Amino acid sequence: MKIHYFQRYHSKENVSTGNTMLLISRLYHYSPTKFHAFLISLVSGDIQNFETDIVFETQLKSVKSVPDAQIKQNSFNIIIETKLGKNFDISQLNNHLKAFINEDFQILLTLSPDKMTSKQMNEVKLAINEENSKYSKNIIHIDTTFEQIITLISDVIDDRDYEFNEILNDYIECCSHEGLLSNKDRLMRAVTVGKTYDDNIKYKLYYDPANRGYSEHGFLALYKNKAIKAVGKIINVVEADEVNGQLIVKSSTIDLTTEQKNNILYAINSSKTFGWNVEKDHKFFCVDQFVRTDFTKVSKFPLQGTKFFDLDELLGKNAEKSSENIAKLLNGRTWR
Repeated sequence: MKIHYFQRYHSKENVSTGNTMLLISRLYHYSPTKFHAFLISLVSGDIQNFETDIVFETQLKSVKSVPDAQIKQNSFNIIIETKLGKNFDISQLNNHLKAFINEDFQILLTLSPDKMTSKQMNEVKLAINEENSKYSKNIIHIDTTFEQIITLISDVIDDRDYEFNEILNDYIECCSHEGLLSNKDRLMRAVTVGKTYDDNIKYKLYYDPANRGYSEHGFLALYKNKAIKAVGKIINVVEADEVNGQLIVKSSTIDLTTEQKNNILYAINSSKTFGWNVEKDHKFFCVDQFVRTDFTKVSKFPLQGTKFFDLDELLGKNAEKSSENIAKLLNGRTWR
């Protein structure tokens, strides 16, 4: 049974906030360097020269002396307000501004599934300008989404950070389950395959234990030998058992076609030649087809587990999202 790091089955904002704070705090304890890199990426463009690391300096001149050395760190205060919709209350945000005192960096962070409207952004800007002018503060506002938090943390994490990748994937799964991600249709999940690769291609599917959670995504990518070798669009997710040659379907996204049913049975039977037992308690991700490609990983370490790609970021928002076109656009490219 898989252990989850983050709470599920709650739609309350304090739970979503708590899960996000837990993720960020785990990042800090895992690697302060990666935590600071994440923060700098989060505020990039909004604060110039935002630095939070401890600074060690020698022979630093002060007004009346030259001390041998100095250790210092800038102070920062990030106040977070989370909404599961777009119903940010400007009066509530205005009250939050009173919590800033004399920190070097003062950040009001709004977090929700979607970006604020321009009207909301202008209202917050006016409130902050008034607070800054009246009380000589330097508050800035950063509006972000759960997707962006995931993307920015993914960018500072390496494939060899196995433990934290597991934590991050569980957070992604949790956000997906709670409907906090709007990019699920453009998410591509790379999965590692080996001996089953030919079967995956032939039977147009990939299987996982049923108790292994996953976040909703639109495309599957098969990874082997340090490259993504095939891409397919998910058209059905099926949990089923094989009993005496018959497929007993427990759940499915849509009704199974005859082809999908037969392909699952063929894949179950073929898996036995690899010494695996998938006839019970497994999910089958059926795709329209797996189109071959060659999207090579050039960094030192091979992919462990899974990796999510946002196809809008990878290929551009205007790129056609089809198995054929994604495979075509990725072919010959590299990633780290």
